Amino acid sequence: MKSFLVLLAFAGSLSVFSQGGRGGRQGGGPPNGEQPEASEILKLLDTNNDGKIEAREAANDRRGKIAEDFEEIDIDGDGFVSLEELEASLNGTVLKSVTVEKLLEAIDHDGDGMLNELEIAAKDQRDLMADFKTIDRNGDAQLDEEELKAYYQK
Repeated sequence: MKSFLVLLAFAGSLSVFSQGGRGGRQGGGPPNGEQPEASEILKLLDTNNDGKIEAREAANDRRGKIAEDFEEIDIDGDGFVSLEELEASLNGTVLKSVTVEKLLEAIDHDGDGMLNELEIAAKDQRDLMADFKTIDRNGDAQLDEEELKAYYQK
């Protein structure tokens, strides 16, 4: 009987550790109001454990945001969202390895081949917003392909 009680107490202590993994929170995610880290999202959605999220896996996102914005998050257009792409999306930055053509395709809402501040803000591209005036060498309040290429070559 004594060994049964010890085993029962041990099992109860294990359940405390298994309920949330981090600070005892249910689900192991971030506290309410905080954005989850890219690595946590990748672990949750990468069901085949290949280190990237496919469109099919993104459909399992409870909020639906990754599936909805999959093509924009998949900066290199390879059909997968990598950890780096996910981090860039969450942080509102653009990967330096992104092609200007892909960037224009993802952000250029009106299809004129240039980016204005409203388009950049709408896609929350913080690095472009912060450096907009510097990137806009000709001062026309739009970023064209040449200006963007010069910026990303730095």
